[in-house]
Amino acid sequence: MKRGSASRNEGLTRSREDAAPVLVQMTGDARMSMVRRHALDIVVFAGILIVGLSRLPAPFTGDQALNMLMGRVIANGGAPYVDLWDLKHPGIFLFFAAGGAIFGFTEIGIHLFELLWMLALAVAVRLTAGMFLRSRVAAAMAPVLTVGFYYAVATDVNLTQTEAIVGLPLLSSLVFAAAAVRRDSSRPVAWSFASGLSAGLVALFKAPYVVLPMIFWALALVESRRAQGVEIRRAMRRLALPAVGGLLIPVTATAAYLAQRGALGVAWWSFVVFPRQAAAETSLDLQLLREGTVWFARTFSVPLVLTAVGVVDRLRRGWDLLTLALVAWIVIGLLLIWAQVIGWWSYHYLLLLVPIGLLAASGAETLLAAARARGLVYRRAAALAVLLVLTLLLVPPLRLAAHSVSEFVGARPLPLTPDSARGYQLEHDRAYAYAFRTTSFLRASTSHPGPIYVFASPILYVLSERPPAISLLATWFDPTSEAWDRMAAELTAASPPYIYMASGAIESLTAENPAIADDARALRSWLERRYGELRTDVGGTWYVRRDLPASAGP
Repeated sequence: MKRGSASRNEGLTRSREDAAPVLVQMTGDARMSMVRRHALDIVVFAGILIVGLSRLPAPFTGDQALNMLMGRVIANGGAPYVDLWDLKHPGIFLFFAAGGAIFGFTEIGIHLFELLWMLALAVAVRLTAGMFLRSRVAAAMAPVLTVGFYYAVATDVNLTQTEAIVGLPLLSSLVFAAAAVRRDSSRPVAWSFASGLSAGLVALFKAPYVVLPMIFWALALVESRRAQGVEIRRAMRRLALPAVGGLLIPVTATAAYLAQRGALGVAWWSFVVFPRQAAAETSLDLQLLREGTVWFARTFSVPLVLTAVGVVDRLRRGWDLLTLALVAWIVIGLLLIWAQVIGWWSYHYLLLLVPIGLLAASGAETLLAAARARGLVYRRAAALAVLLVLTLLLVPPLRLAAHSVSEFVGARPLPLTPDSARGYQLEHDRAYAYAFRTTSFLRASTSHPGPIYVFASPILYVLSERPPAISLLATWFDPTSEAWDRMAAELTAASPPYIYMASGAIESLTAENPAIADDARALRSWLERRYGELRTDVGGTWYVRRDLPASAGP
C-alpha cells in the first residue's frame, strides 16, 4: 500500500512494531479517562480505607472479647453454646471464627477481617447507588454516608457488632430481589435464589432480622404485578419458592452443624426460651432505650435530614422498588430494634446504616439539583443554605474520623505487631489498661495454672490468656433464675483457682432481677468459705482457692 493512501484496513496491515505504540497510547488514554471518570470514587474509597486502617488496633470491649472466645471455640472444633454460652445467634460467632482463622484471634486480625467486609459493603452500596441515582457525585457519596460514616462515629463498643455486619447480606438480598423482577431479567429464578441465600445469612446473624428480606420479597412480588402484570401466584412460584429454598440452605447447614456438636437443644433454649425468661424476670431499662435513641438522633442527624429530603422527592416523583424497600427497611428496622426489650443498646441502630446512607445520598442529589437548577432564585438559595448547614453539621463526624487517624499516626504503631498494638490499646482505653494490669499475675509462670472465672467483662479472659472455667459468663447474661442456678452449680463444681469479683457486680445483677438475691448471697457465702482474698483494688477483688499454696499470686 502506498504511503499516504487511506484504507479502513490500514490498522490491520501495519506491522506489530508500528501497532504497539498506538495500542499503548490508546490503553493509556483509556486508563486516564477511567481514572478521571472514577476520581471521586477513588478518593472516597481511599478515605474509607485510611480511616478503617486507623481502627485496626482498636481495643476489644466485652462483646468483642466474648465473640472472639466463642469464635476460638468454633475454630478449635468445640461446641458453641455448650463449651461457652451466649444468647447471640451463631452468625457473629462464625464471623469471628473466620476472621480469627484467617488473620489471627487478635484485635488486629478481627478488625482487618471486618474492614474487608465493610469495604465489600461499600462497593455494594456504590453499585446500588448507581442503579437509582442520576448524579455521579451523589452516587459516589453513598459509601461515605454508610461505611465512611460508620468508621467515623463508631466507638470501640460499636465495632464488629451484628447490626453493622448484617448490612451486607441485607443489601445483597434486596438488590438480588430487585434484579429478579426487572423487565429484562433473564434469570429471575437464579436472582431469587441468591436473594434467599443472602437472607439465610441474615437469619444466622439474628433470626428476627429475616423479616426484612421477606418484606423485600413481598414488595418485589407487588412490583412484578404492577410493572409486568404477572399474577401473584405465578410470581410466587417463580420468585418466592427459590428465595425460600436459598434461605433454608445456610439455616439448615448451621442447624446440622449445631446438632453434630450436640448444641442444638441449648441453641434453641438460647434463642427462644431464655429471651422470654429474661423479658419476664428482668426489669426494662428505659434509660438505656432513651440513651440509645438520643445517640442515634444526634449522631445521624445530618443523614436523617438528607434521608427525609430524598424520600419526599422520590415518592413525589412516583415510587420505585428500591426506594420503597429502603424506607421499609428503616421503618421495620426501628420496630425490630425496639422489640429487643432485654437490651436496647445504641449499636442496634446501626441496622439502619445502609438504608439511611443510600437515601441520604438521594437527598443530597435532590439538593444539588435544586441548587443548580434554573428558575426561582429563592429555591436555589434555600437549597444552598440547607447544603451549607448540613455541611457544617458534618464537621463533628469528620473531626472524629480525623482524630482516629491522627491518634493512630501519633502513636506510631507501625508496623502493626502484637506489641505495638498492645501499647496503643493500653494508652487508648483506661478500662482496657486496668484489665491488662489486674490480670498481669495470671500471665506469670508463678501463678496457678488453669481456667479462671470473673464477675466482670470477658476481656479479662482474653488479656489473662486464660479460658473461662464454665460456659456461662456472669454479668454478661441477663440473670434469670434458671441461668443463675445453672451458673452457680457449674461454678461450685469447677472451683477454678482464681475468681475475680468486680466492685458492685453482684449488686448490679440482683438489681436487674431481685428474685435471685438469696441465691446471690448464698454464692457469696460459698466464695468466702472456699476462697481467700488475694488482693483488692479500685476495680474489684481477686480470690484464690484456699487449698492452694499461698505463694503463687501477684
